Amino acid sequence: MSWREAATYWIQFQVTGARYRQSMQTGFRPLGTFGLDQTGTCGLCGVYGRLSVTHVPPHGAGNDQAAATMGTRADEGLARVQPGTYRDGGVWKWLLCEVCNMKVGRYDEEFIRWWRMLWERWSDKTVPKPGAVGILNFTMAKPGAFIRSVLGGMFAMNPHLRPRYPDVAEAILRDDPVAMPSDLRLQMSLFFHGFRYVIGQTMVGVSAPDFSSITSLNVEGEWAWPPFCLALVDPNGSDWRAGAMDISEWMLETSQVVRDVKVKLGVLGADELYMSRFQNEA
Repeated sequence: MSWREAATYWIQFQVTGARYRQSMQTGFRPLGTFGLDQTGTCGLCGVYGRLSVTHVPPHGAGNDQAAATMGTRADEGLARVQPGTYRDGGVWKWLLCEVCNMKVGRYDEEFIRWWRMLWERWSDKTVPKPGAVGILNFTMAKPGAFIRSVLGGMFAMNPHLRPRYPDVAEAILRDDPVAMPSDLRLQMSLFFHGFRYVIGQTMVGVSAPDFSSITSLNVEGEWAWPPFCLALVDPNGSDWRAGAMDISEWMLETSQVVRDVKVKLGVLGADELYMSRFQNEA
């Protein structure tokens, strides 16, 4: 066995082992198995073939720490979505072909730069409390690169996006300006918490305690990744979170546009995340 074959075998064992350990938790069911096979359809170009290891978010943005697969657990007659057992190594799956992975990777440096600036700013200081508003200034920023890094990861995690929004996928790959469709908006907030997760498409009904009303939430992707929370949503089918900033217009700029950026972002609590509100009758 060559070293490449041995490394591949080890990676497969690690992923399979992690899924097995989580599935053995009493009452816990992992959400899907998408991205566990090395062969499949690339989330950006749509070509079926060999896929490459894809870190979502970028590896340099703290994506080497413990993370969990999301799943459901029955609790008092309700099926609640929650993290499974945390494992080291960050969040990665086989999602993009090697060519698309490299193209998106050229934008990741900007996302990593923003992440580090915020992480260092608050790592040793008082963390803003939920409900607060943070006003941030990024000098010599490339917002077009930042949003393409995020959307590249969102498309990788959600295989339903490219068939529905091929123009957006092409604009990510080609670094072309594009107007985001009205039913697909990217919102950004601040989030400081001890846990993190990344999910693709999720559609559930959230019921009131007395079952008097049911709200349908359609989330195309969510990153709860301190100090950011980024959600790709249909504003017509999801409640827009207070304090969230719509950064979709940044796709009208290429990744090479450099300018100062000022953002005003609300700080979310753990109970304000979309995933924390997902529950159905068991």
